[in-house]
Amino acid sequence: MSVRPTVIVNHLLEPANRITGVTRFLFALLGELTQRPAFNYLLLTAWDSDRLPDSIVHSGVRVITQPYYKSLPHNVLMQTVTLPRLVQKVGAAIEFNCNPISGLWPTWPRVITAHDFYFDVLPNQFPLRHRLWWRLFFPLSLASSAKVVCVSGATQSDLDRFYPRYASKGVVVYEASAILDVGTATSDNSVLVQPYAIYVGNISPNKNPDVLARALKILESSGQRLNVFHVGSDDRSLLADALRAAGVIQPVRTINGATDSMLVETYRHANCLITTSTHEGFCLPVIEAQSLGTPVICSDIPVLREVAGDGALFFDPSDAAALARCLNKVFNDKHLREQMSLAGRRNSARFSWARAAQEIEAIFEEISENRPH
Repeated sequence: MSVRPTVIVNHLLEPANRITGVTRFLFALLGELTQRPAFNYLLLTAWDSDRLPDSIVHSGVRVITQPYYKSLPHNVLMQTVTLPRLVQKVGAAIEFNCNPISGLWPTWPRVITAHDFYFDVLPNQFPLRHRLWWRLFFPLSLASSAKVVCVSGATQSDLDRFYPRYASKGVVVYEASAILDVGTATSDNSVLVQPYAIYVGNISPNKNPDVLARALKILESSGQRLNVFHVGSDDRSLLADALRAAGVIQPVRTINGATDSMLVETYRHANCLITTSTHEGFCLPVIEAQSLGTPVICSDIPVLREVAGDGALFFDPSDAAALARCLNKVFNDKHLREQMSLAGRRNSARFSWARAAQEIEAIFEEISENRPH
């Protein structure tokens, strides 16, 4: 009986024991990959083994925990030094990195994941040092990788646009709803006052919170104050500053550190999810909301048309009045909410981690077959 090849799953760029969008992606995908027969998986992570989700703990996947280095150059240097020894020690056939940047100069096949191209699309909205590291390390990772997993057709288009030399390496593999229960910090859902809308995600410049603030002010000026709750972090105070600048009276409360079970309940009881982004790689909250029957109002940008399908109301992300009209419709029309809920559930069924795992495994098989023995 032949021995199954080993894939090293590189999770070292993500912080220890803290859920991020990339970590959600990987844990959901790996839980499915380990159910498939073609490969063995070794997870290289900064997470403690006892903090990992049950889907991974009970899958038989081997876990190696290493220190987390917050500095990107330090992290890349550490990976460059340690990965060759580990690949040789375990006889790994492939490295799969859930991030777009890895250690340098691999002598083994590598697959990286491109979740978005924020630093290329919106360069002036991010710190200079972050852009410099991206422009240094990402092209090196592209050059040294066999394939690049793109989480949407829009992400593949950005790869084609900004890095045409490597466009042929791109393969689109869609994400799916990635709500997990991994024992994150808790939060009190009793603060949620119905009816309400939710705004999900850590606030970065691409989230475009200004249009939400202006839309809420328009509604307040017409006598309608909406309860809106933000689930995520606002470390740079982008949302808070936008609300202050617009003169919004009704506060938008940020709920940080919610468990996934709380997030599920928050989605289920919300009148709608609001997504105001000007750019996304995929936008998991849209599919999470739709899979739970929550109506979605989102920006009319290509990736959200691609992901949300016909299960959402769309508005121009520069037009606060258009967003205000959408919110007014959804909050005041129960029949419309019911229609949107059904349409969203149908749309979300297009995406599954089982399908994503099958497509990722096919990439690994292609690389293994073409690799010299």
